[in-house]
Amino acid sequence: MGKILPGRRDNIRNYSTTDVLEFLGHLHHDEKMSYSAVNTARSALSAYLKTAGQQSMGSHPLMIKLMKGIYNNKPPKPRYTHVWDISVILTYLREWHQPDPSACLIYVLKKAHAYGSRTRSQSPVTP
Repeated sequence: MGKILPGRRDNIRNYSTTDVLEFLGHLHHDEKMSYSAVNTARSALSAYLKTAGQQSMGSHPLMIKLMKGIYNNKPPKPRYTHVWDISVILTYLREWHQPDPSACLIYVLKKAHAYGSRTRSQSPVTP
């Protein structure tokens, strides 16, 4: 697997491009880590390591090929597994018998957005 092993106290600046590529390949293949996890490790190592030509380790051509291969082998999962069916909302609004359904839709969407913003941020949203 190369020099990068847990518990080893080597100087991190002495790792070669091959060592880093083998390590990231190990994370993906042997440890079954996702693309996102391997990319995080690549980014962290890239912040500290440079190649022999003083370019960032993360922008090395072989590193880019490895990350593309990992992405294609195990692509990231979608963030959302469920989306709203807008036809349900539109049907509900039609049943209200309001004079202007578009105004009701805008109101419902604003409330849904405000509710979503409250659940994602620390600060309260004023109506």
